[in-house]
Amino acid sequence: MKNELGFAFMAVNLRKLTAYQRTNLLDRQKNKETNIFLSMLVSFLLFLRLMGQPLSPWEEIENLFKAG
Repeated sequence: MKNELGFAFMAVNLRKLTAYQRTNLLDRQKNKETNIFLSMLVSFLLFLRLMGQPLSPWEEIENLFKAG
């Protein structure tokens, strides 16, 4: 009788474990997709910020002498 209950509890615990692992795997995949999207977004915003920078002070000084 004890052996039968032991096997029944093991079967229930295995079902719980596999269900937990499945949900945990799906959560990790969703987090990975979110992290990839956020890193691409940050990279794109940094690129736009860098491309919109004014000329360095030395280049502005050189341009003043070329224009004059």
